[in-house]
Amino acid sequence: MEFKLGVGIGGIVWNHDGYYVLLADGTTIPADDIVVGIGAIPETSLAESCGLKIENGIYVDEMLVTSDPDIFAAGDCCSFPHTLYEGRRIRLEAWRNAQDQGTHVAFNMLGATDTYKALPWFWSDQYDLTLQVSGLPDSGVLTVCQSIGPYFIRRTTAGFK
Repeated sequence: MEFKLGVGIGGIVWNHDGYYVLLADGTTIPADDIVVGIGAIPETSLAESCGLKIENGIYVDEMLVTSDPDIFAAGDCCSFPHTLYEGRRIRLEAWRNAQDQGTHVAFNMLGATDTYKALPWFWSDQYDLTLQVSGLPDSGVLTVCQSIGPYFIRRTTAGFK
């Protein structure tokens, strides 16, 4: 397995030898298998059928209450304003966030009025490498890139805008 970060895919082709990934920088990489991760679209059909507001997911306030004050939403299906990011509306696609928001919603359903303000974070193991992110990567003011092989670039982003 190889990772090449910071370059787009120009195309995927098949010939008698197998698949090849054509990168935007002109590089061609042979591939036995190709896994494509493009992002996720939140499932909102039930919320839509209930007349709830939708904006990049089920629209909730800072306490995870939907446009109907008797309905809460949690997890990667909802977008919420985050106080650490000046009220910027975000949607987090990580199981830990879904678990944390579910707990938060339970307390608010029982009468608490707490704002959800946990720092976004996730981690992922990719073979012998571990990716760890704390905060929103696009909010960093300093990015350091380090080449650690022909198809690997280590990026570190620190600080907030």
